[in-house]
Amino acid sequence: MRLRLCGLFSFVVFALLGCSSFHSLHQNVKTIDKSFPEYSIVISNMSYQSPIVIVQLRSLDPLDVLSVDSTSRSNTLQLSAFDETHYLLFFEDLNGDFIMQSNEPSQLINVDDVRNKDQLAQPLLSVSKTEPNINVVLAQNGDQFEAPFIGVNFIFKLNIELEKAAIGQVTSLSSDTFSRQSANTGMWKPAEFIESKHAGVFFLQSYDPDKIPVLFVHGMKGTGGDFSPIIEQIDTTRYQVWLYNYPSSLSLPFLTKALSEIMKEITQRYSVDSLHLVAHSMGGLITKGYLNQCSVVKECDFIRSFTSISAPFSGVKSAEMGVKYAPVVMPAWRGLSPNSTVITTLFDVSASTMSPPHFLIFGYRLKGALNAESSDGVISLSSQLRPSAQLQAETVFGFDDDHVTILSNPNMHNQLFDFWQKQEIAIAGNLPF
Repeated sequence: MRLRLCGLFSFVVFALLGCSSFHSLHQNVKTIDKSFPEYSIVISNMSYQSPIVIVQLRSLDPLDVLSVDSTSRSNTLQLSAFDETHYLLFFEDLNGDFIMQSNEPSQLINVDDVRNKDQLAQPLLSVSKTEPNINVVLAQNGDQFEAPFIGVNFIFKLNIELEKAAIGQVTSLSSDTFSRQSANTGMWKPAEFIESKHAGVFFLQSYDPDKIPVLFVHGMKGTGGDFSPIIEQIDTTRYQVWLYNYPSSLSLPFLTKALSEIMKEITQRYSVDSLHLVAHSMGGLITKGYLNQCSVVKECDFIRSFTSISAPFSGVKSAEMGVKYAPVVMPAWRGLSPNSTVITTLFDVSASTMSPPHFLIFGYRLKGALNAESSDGVISLSSQLRPSAQLQAETVFGFDDDHVTILSNPNMHNQLFDFWQKQEIAIAGNLPF
């Protein structure tokens, strides 16, 4: 039954290329899964008063840390791990210092045990693999194996290895990195996309400390080149363009984490003190997730604004169909599904104290459909205009455009540039002289 469905899917953001594309995707996702396995985490007794710190460990040596994450206000999440991660340490950071104290509830989990149980539970012929579940129960004075981690400061470990990602590489919009072929590779062959050095944050000019960076984040089956109509109108005497390019079939938590770590490296390398974020479609979910992550560790102060364009803040219904019926499940579909953890927790972090001003731009042109849900032809209006997104937005503005033409609308460009300047003036007005 599943194989017969291969030709029936026309997922909202792309046209399927045939069953052979699913085969390529399946092989590539298996490769990614080996290097970055994912886990569904449920923290059953979270107090919601303090953030939970999640430490990936290669061994039980407190110095053998691979990565550190943090979450707050949600007891469920998807975690992108490493193939070298053998232990996960969870602790409730009661005083927010990223140092594990003896009075802070914690739990240490052997990931190898979880993986082995999951492999036994998975059907041998399953191609729609789900993430292994990890149930966390935090307790004070827990297992003796947790004792060596008491007093360890993990805030300096908040990074992951990104040797295959571009970090500030200077290129041009005419580069193959931003071609349609590259976009297709990122959709169906994500491992090949990464190996080809197409992933990372690219600069269109050498870093200039006197110009404000603008980071653009594309959507599904896209590249940074999708923003060419906007980039061509930018005042390059004032701004410098950065592009986050990524394989769009991978999971949203993984893509969000990668963006977070790349930006951490770039901002430290160049001492960036001002930046604007602009995201289209699914890129809006990745960027909002990035803002949620950096706000937990108070590393968002340099971000002056966040603009989302046609973002599916309530998810995409057809992604849920893809998870249920496609021959191979694209990891991104899970995050795009309306009831996913990514969607349900996206606006749990308070914008009033943690996020930069948000300019929510939506499109409402629907072509060739009778009695269809209002949309821009791809993303429904109800998803673009999720109430919690509107409540956290400083400005909400709509354009009579479809999902693609909105990026070429000169009126939208003018509104966007005006929004940047408004935020820059506001910041300048608050600076002491």
